[in-house]
Amino acid sequence: MREPNWKQMRERDFSYYMRSLDLFWDSWKEFLMKEQRDAYFQLIVGIKTCTYQNYIEKIRQREREIESPLLESVLQIYSCASRPKWTEDAERFVDQFKTKPVSPEPKKAGMDGGYKC
Repeated sequence: MREPNWKQMRERDFSYYMRSLDLFWDSWKEFLMKEQRDAYFQLIVGIKTCTYQNYIEKIRQREREIESPLLESVLQIYSCASRPKWTEDAERFVDQFKTKPVSPEPKKAGMDGGYKC
């Protein structure tokens, strides 16, 4: 998708130009809300699976790609006592998987000597 010729649009019909700007702005806000929800979901997955830093880096990478902040807002939402309903839905969805933290270090099986061929 290419950028519109703003000058030509403005000269053609100013009210059309203003309606177009409103439409683009609404589309951008909708896009950012979707991105924020995706970032929040990633944050919750990272917290529940003890892979927080990996998901924080994914959110930061997405910020760089879309050139808009996400991490600060999702951390603020997460820290609020009262959160929007969509956050509850995301947390409930992640909880359905009953994820358990993954041990960063393998644990011994408890067998001495082990099996030898």
